Amino acid sequence: MRPSENCGDPRVRTWKIMVLPSLGQPDVPLEDQWELFTTLCHILHEQKRFEELERMTFSALGSKEFMRDKERAREMEFMCLLACI
Repeated sequence: MRPSENCGDPRVRTWKIMVLPSLGQPDVPLEDQWELFTTLCHILHEQKRFEELERMTFSALGSKEFMRDKERAREMEFMCLLACI
């Protein structure tokens, strides 16, 4: 999806605003990254875009920051399983 497109989901529009970083500002906090990731996964699942969901969840397994937290790691593995079913 290009940044100018709108899929009609208000959560997507909200995240587009929140994700645009300002120059010179600190990185996006890990909690915000996790919330963005889980929101995107839920939207992809609702829209039955399983191929993109599979790619997103498999890519996230490579995130050292996400994998440090055992609860998040467990949830990511479960999301990967859901994407493949």
